[in-house]
Amino acid sequence: EKEKEKEKEEEEESDGTDPYDASTEEEEEDALMTIDDILGENDLKKGMDTPSYKDIWDEVHLRMPCSESYTYRLRTDKTNNLSRWAQIISSLDQKFESSFQLEEAIHAYCRRARKSDFEGLHHFLNEILTESENHRFFVQILPFIIKTALKLPDLFKESPDLLLKQRQAQLTFTKLQVASLLANAFLCTFPPLSDYSSLQEGGEFDFLGWLRIGRRGSLPDYQAAKLHCLFHYFKTLSRRDKTLTTNEELIKVERHVLAPSDSPDWKESKKLLSPLQAFDDGFIEDQPSSIQVDFANRVLGGGVLSHGCLQEEIRFVINPELLVSRLVACPMDDNEAVSIIGSERFSNYTGFGHTFDFD
Repeated sequence: EKEKEKEKEEEEESDGTDPYDASTEEEEEDALMTIDDILGENDLKKGMDTPSYKDIWDEVHLRMPCSESYTYRLRTDKTNNLSRWAQIISSLDQKFESSFQLEEAIHAYCRRARKSDFEGLHHFLNEILTESENHRFFVQILPFIIKTALKLPDLFKESPDLLLKQRQAQLTFTKLQVASLLANAFLCTFPPLSDYSSLQEGGEFDFLGWLRIGRRGSLPDYQAAKLHCLFHYFKTLSRRDKTLTTNEELIKVERHVLAPSDSPDWKESKKLLSPLQAFDDGFIEDQPSSIQVDFANRVLGGGVLSHGCLQEEIRFVINPELLVSRLVACPMDDNEAVSIIGSERFSNYTGFGHTFDFD
């Protein structure tokens, strides 16, 4: 397998993105016979040609997987830039029946995924899930994830702005837009975030950290629980599929910046604190119509995309729509905060840290 991977890398050359050999015309023709099962012929054509989408590829906008600037070159042809989005569509253009088949498809267009084992995903789907749950993943959940991911250029008129440091700004998304962004994250389609000087600290926006086995050679129970939460989110949305396009619920992510002139002089202040009532039972996420505050990490979500599973990570796992903030908001400075309004809770849980479990 290592020799095959080496051969792939020797055959291709990148222009700064993930390289891979393009499919042959015969392979692409065979593949397009099955994509209709997921998208439909008209939607497939839309995915390949989206004149309504305005592409922006720079340091202050989110670089989208469907961008015409997201390209690669073959080592055998250094003059032509090939569309990464077309390659993604072609690679996902099949009926998936196993986690190994999915891993191979992702490897086709995502070089960083080739450096990560998918043993955690294989173990989760084949050992932890029941036979009926495994079947449901491949006939219901995964097709929905792929369909929703490939709708990306139809759901956005242009590349979203990034919420940059020291700039007060906000972004508003529909639930379907967020679902498409998260579906693309699961499928590892986003261009490397390490290419942004402003987003490097947050790491890549994918779930590869959940798909690996642990140091002890097995998938930790709490990581399996995080996968349960993610797939439960997509399963729930798949049941609402017909109403998602008309759903008017919005998710707003806003960056707040406190000017130095507005910062209190805590040492000299004589003002009294407001009245405070404390409760010794219940959980933050169980309180309705409340502002819920977390201040654990300057990077939104903390270690949620790796092995973190404490207060902040749990909030992001049971409300997966919060994760979109990780994609668009740069790490915070001391005088900044980010508010997220409108995310929905999809999962219940028990435990904390290494005892975290999907309920």
